[in-house]
Amino acid sequence: MIGSEHPPVTERYTGGMALPQTAIICLAVGLAVTVGTDLVTPSYARIGVMLLFGAQIWLEQRCGRRLFLMSPVFLLALVGLVAFTLLPNAIYTALQPFHDLTYRPIVLAYFGSRGEGLILAFCAAGLVVHGILALIACSRTAPSISRNPDPRRGKARTAYGLSGILGLLFLAATQTDLFSDTATNLIRTGVAPVQAFLLVYLLHCALDRSRIRLMPVVLLIFFNLTVMVLAHGGKIPVLIGLAAGLYYIAHTRVSYTAITKAVLAFAVVLVIVMQFIHLVREPEYYGPSNEIAFTQKIGNIFLRKLLWRQAETGYCLSKVFAAHKDERFEMPNQTFWMEILIPRAVWPEKADFSLGGRYAKVYCGMKYVNSHSASITLLGQPIIHGGAAALLLHGTFLLVFLWCVGAVAVWWPGLPRVTVFALLPWWIDFDQDFALYMGNMVKFGTFMLPFLLLAMDRTRRRPEN
Repeated sequence: MIGSEHPPVTERYTGGMALPQTAIICLAVGLAVTVGTDLVTPSYARIGVMLLFGAQIWLEQRCGRRLFLMSPVFLLALVGLVAFTLLPNAIYTALQPFHDLTYRPIVLAYFGSRGEGLILAFCAAGLVVHGILALIACSRTAPSISRNPDPRRGKARTAYGLSGILGLLFLAATQTDLFSDTATNLIRTGVAPVQAFLLVYLLHCALDRSRIRLMPVVLLIFFNLTVMVLAHGGKIPVLIGLAAGLYYIAHTRVSYTAITKAVLAFAVVLVIVMQFIHLVREPEYYGPSNEIAFTQKIGNIFLRKLLWRQAETGYCLSKVFAAHKDERFEMPNQTFWMEILIPRAVWPEKADFSLGGRYAKVYCGMKYVNSHSASITLLGQPIIHGGAAALLLHGTFLLVFLWCVGAVAVWWPGLPRVTVFALLPWWIDFDQDFALYMGNMVKFGTFMLPFLLLAMDRTRRRPEN
């Protein structure tokens, strides 16, 4: 339970944040332009962008703001930086002298390539946009999470019961034959976004001190995420857990040391969950028929998830840029992603936007593709539809869109902020196709809408005393 001794991180700051923030923005602009135009190599830009992200976190921590915890544009850029540049490079550099890194050695060309440079440029640009948000916020009062009591407690209890029922329904649909394939697929699709909203909403209520206690909410979150993992939910349950963790940290006074420990703990838990997910998906891999040593099996999964997948994705992006960078820019072609927003029930002939198999063959050099789905990141699809100019257009649109979402999270506590955090599994997905990225946020936001409306009168913004 969080009391008044734990004020939120969005209280007014009156110190000198403007000057260092402006300096970070200017340096990030310089890096985005120079690495984006290939004037600075990724090996140098990687260090510069990393230092600027560290400086931004340090500055906000020192000034008591921590807006980066609730800024989609910052977190998306941070994921791109860590998952697709820093971590793969660090793992490769550390293991190269001791490990036979022979799995698809061609993808190692990604390190220092044009593809990595584009990702670094996007990350630096994301830091610029977040810096502007922080610069505006430092001169304004961002309201805190509501702490006014709700004596009836009806909404929170209803949400708790509904979340539990949905968890049991999801378990029955995915682990038994009680439902038809159509019903099971509908439950798989719809339950995740609804649970994301309900769980973050319940966490909000627990932090509000007036509707439900924190421990029952934590237990419910653990139950629902475990059910999703057992149903081969992939990264979605992990990201829902991340959304809940960030929401908690963003609304409590947690020291920098505690945040660092939380990040390290999350990394350890993430590795364990990755192993568990793989065990659920491929139990025969860990069986006695596989003669590979258990520790080697764990190491192989570790490398596959944290090195090869990212290196392969970046390599595919490099190939996309090489093939389409001079593509003619035509404005009518830039609406390619809007078609996904039309429901298939309205337009049955709508094209299939799951193009991972095609990417694997055309850009990733995979001649035989079964179930593998390759990625070209958020940046790849605009390049295919209009070259470098289209990448600049859609990249700018995405950053501005996420800035607006971040502004909602910063200045509108309660339900608007809950919704932003509930959508985190879809706005933080850097290796998703651009069209699917936008379509998923609209589709899953629509799934959340009825529950958002039902909760509206209990989490709307209240005037500060």
